Amino acid sequence: MRMLLCVLLPLLLQLAFGVPFALASPGGSFVGLWVMLVGPFLIAITTFVNWLGVRRQPPLWWAALALRTILVTLVFPVVCGVFAASVS
Repeated sequence: MRMLLCVLLPLLLQLAFGVPFALASPGGSFVGLWVMLVGPFLIAITTFVNWLGVRRQPPLWWAALALRTILVTLVFPVVCGVFAASVS
């Protein structure tokens, strides 16, 4: 259950954020290109970090694990938003 909530759910949320963000960008947008090129690496890195947090020994308290998962997962959307604001 921890793997589902702390690894797979954030992965799906990042994909749900990244794909429309890349496709909705106007034609020739550097933001959409950046999301398509860098997004898979950022999503893979955050998924790996979340997986390490779940596999940690001794296990983290559920609230600490949830907070860590949320903070790590928000890196990709925040980086995309900052890049979009700086380019436009």
